[in-house]
Amino acid sequence: MNEEFNENEYTDSDQEEEKVLEAFLTFNKHFAQYIRESDKALFDRACDYAKTFTEEDVDGVSLTYVKDQKKNEEN
Repeated sequence: MNEEFNENEYTDSDQEEEKVLEAFLTFNKHFAQYIRESDKALFDRACDYAKTFTEEDVDGVSLTYVKDQKKNEEN
């Protein structure tokens, strides 16, 4: 990604997509917090299930799970 950002190429459509992504991420964050506080066992199972969809990198994207890192640091 060595391309320089050109403000003139940033369209209204890009801004709308950013807003939708921000709303989606905000919803997911609050939803996950609610489940974690309401039913910790369900939250843990859901996390493990979701990880099965992200086991392989997606076009060079690598995901790190903070919870797993904390467990490893404690051991």
